[in-house]
Amino acid sequence: MKNIYMLQTNIRYPNGTYLPYASGTIAAYALSDPDIGREFRLKEIFCIRESPRTIIGSLEDPAVFAFSCYVWNTEFNCEIARLVRERYPDCVTIFGGHNIPDASDEFLRKNSFADFTIFGEGERPFRDILLALIGKKRFGEISNIAYRENGNILLTPKAEPGAVTDYPSPYKMGLFDGILQKYPDTDFSAILETNRGCPYHCAFCDWCSQKAKLRSFPHERIEADIRWMAEHKIEFCYCADANFGIYKKDEDLIDYLIENKKKYGYPKKFRVNYAKFNNDTVFNITKKLESAGLNKGATISFQSMTPETLKNIGRKNMSVDRFSELMRRYQDADISTYTEIILGLPGESFDDFCRGIGRLLEAGQHTTLFIYNCELIENSTMATPAYIKKYSIRSVRTPLYLRHNDSSPDDGIQEHARCVIGTDKMDTADWIRANMFSVLVQSCHSMGLLRFFALYLFHNKHIRYEEFYKALQKFAESNPDTVIGGVYAEIESRFRMITAGNGSWSYCIPEAGSVSWPYEEAFYILILLKKNRFYKEIRDFLCQFGIDKTAAEDILRYQEMIVKEPGRAASEGSFLYDLAPYFALLMAGKDAALRKRRNSMIFYDEKIPADTAEFMRVCVWFGRSSQNNLFDDATIDYGAQP
Repeated sequence: MKNIYMLQTNIRYPNGTYLPYASGTIAAYALSDPDIGREFRLKEIFCIRESPRTIIGSLEDPAVFAFSCYVWNTEFNCEIARLVRERYPDCVTIFGGHNIPDASDEFLRKNSFADFTIFGEGERPFRDILLALIGKKRFGEISNIAYRENGNILLTPKAEPGAVTDYPSPYKMGLFDGILQKYPDTDFSAILETNRGCPYHCAFCDWCSQKAKLRSFPHERIEADIRWMAEHKIEFCYCADANFGIYKKDEDLIDYLIENKKKYGYPKKFRVNYAKFNNDTVFNITKKLESAGLNKGATISFQSMTPETLKNIGRKNMSVDRFSELMRRYQDADISTYTEIILGLPGESFDDFCRGIGRLLEAGQHTTLFIYNCELIENSTMATPAYIKKYSIRSVRTPLYLRHNDSSPDDGIQEHARCVIGTDKMDTADWIRANMFSVLVQSCHSMGLLRFFALYLFHNKHIRYEEFYKALQKFAESNPDTVIGGVYAEIESRFRMITAGNGSWSYCIPEAGSVSWPYEEAFYILILLKKNRFYKEIRDFLCQFGIDKTAAEDILRYQEMIVKEPGRAASEGSFLYDLAPYFALLMAGKDAALRKRRNSMIFYDEKIPADTAEFMRVCVWFGRSSQNNLFDDATIDYGAQP
């Protein structure tokens, strides 16, 4: 029997990683072929990023080594393949995945250790390559590959994947059972796939470049995969569909997921990419997940609020009015939502970007806003030379950043990304300014450091949210000796280093543990570590807006006490104004008047960790989307009224 090895490492968190679903699915399809089953055996799928020496030393006469490539593992894969070629020169090496240039011989030309590349979906090409290796097929007959023959590199024609989705499940075939046994102390997450393909054509996305029709997997296979996850105590399930909820039948799958959660206690959380136009099916699904304790939040993504930019990237959004309606609907049902925006898309200026963020806040997205930097992803339309030239896109190669990844990898192999730092409408200086505006909004509004002042000023002084945060940005720039000014300068310097080509997206804070933090969370943490001083100094900024002094002091006291701190289970204060119900109504998108009414208020949470690193993990990392970094449900005592 000829030994097959596969390598698919994923994002590694301190306590776990993902099972190698893509490699498992490809292997399951190939091994179900009787000719391959007689000639080959799957020896191991490596999914933990161990040292190259450890992996190479564990091999036993490999005949085929296949590598699944994405931005977080391509350089590592290449290093392993180099070592395989040195030690086992006759071993056939096969590369596939989203990070392999589509329909091109580029990867083979650059990498002499690679024998084959597969473009697009890998099940059939991988099976056919194995069949050709045992004389059951010819390489030239296999679609969607590049290969070496007699010193030449050949490309075969591209072909659409067709309607096939009846692929055997790697879960049911037991291909991951050995991994669970080998690493009993690792918390593995799992991928669920219910359909494949995407009907949209967003320029920034490599999913859309496949131009594959949307195809559903057999219902029986999906249920079997869910049952396997439940029985094997998989805590976190990520659904890899591009548009879950696009079909009404997706509700039935959620019912089955919940049924298994009740029976086995697993999975504990379910995350998914919902259908772009949030409909009744998606709402019903999120409501069911919320009731079962499985929900990770409903995504309502925009990517950009600028019409010109949406046209440039081939995307259409729902209207802001529809977004506001959905926000109120989810808020009334007590379901958390999060909205995603991409910074650095073509056709969007600094002012366009800020105004777009302001419109989202006006529409009611006050809690969970994620703003990502635009990257040029392999095989996306945006990464093509013609697109880059058309929109004057400037990019820089940076070390790849993986949110909350362990900050001390020990193999010395660095993965990279191509980050956009300028476009036709946003030069590099404005790109830095936009990133700092983004950091301020996410940390001070979404995460709550100054949210209630922004709410009050919008509803009582008609000061737009973007105006408030632009003013805060100027204050931070002009006052470097304050807490916020010092933190602002520190984070801004990191963005400047990135544009110069010698920066990194990772920010480590020793007091906050060993993981790296995104800049908006790093900003929040650095402010929190000097919380008392921050709120004393911010008075100078807030007084410029003409708020009644008594009201301003009340709001500032409320704002400060609602932000949790390590080891502080209770937070209390006395007020002249009835703030808690007032802000609750504003957060729910309803009209409210601030009334004078003496009261005392106490917040209490006995579960707040005393250890700073554990607090940041629970309340900032895990708790950001659920607002666990802020107190809620205050006990209010109005006492005797005059």
